[in-house]
Amino acid sequence: MNATIIVALISSFAAILIGIANFISARITLRHNKATVLELERLKDELDRKKQARLFAVKQAEKEIDAIDRAISCIQRLKETLYLAITCLPDTVSTEVIIAALKLDIEKLVTLYEDDFSMLKSVTKQSVHDIKTFSADALFLLKSYLNNATYVSLSDEQKNTLAHKRSRLTEQQEVLRDIKYNIITRIAS
Repeated sequence: MNATIIVALISSFAAILIGIANFISARITLRHNKATVLELERLKDELDRKKQARLFAVKQAEKEIDAIDRAISCIQRLKETLYLAITCLPDTVSTEVIIAALKLDIEKLVTLYEDDFSMLKSVTKQSVHDIKTFSADALFLLKSYLNNATYVSLSDEQKNTLAHKRSRLTEQQEVLRDIKYNIITRIAS
């Protein structure tokens, strides 16, 4: 055989071997690419699920923070009404006005509890429930002091008792603020 034919056959055989090697390499690369694409899709789906869960948690936390802010405002109105009872009875405010204001404040707190806190976490829910009960007790106590009279002066002891109730409401506000801070911290992390 001619040397040119042998060189051509060897070249052809080498080309076939290189083609087979490239084909095998391409198949291996394709398998790795498919595995990589599948892994990327899985990671993308997992990231999307985590993102959705985080968004849901943030929305729930925002609702809880909003409800806590409204509860703190309700408590503040209760404290202001008690302050009026302590400082203004009977000089500038009648007992009916104080009782009506306290009832309204407590009704707002009860409505807030029923609307917003029934679905919240137990610590927050329990705190607002305690405040609601405590406020109703303060109203009952004040009514017992006033004895359905229009203008009544409270004794120093009664004023001190109401002032203590008012300071307890301040403590409850601080508890709610701490809960709110913990929620904000949890969201931020």
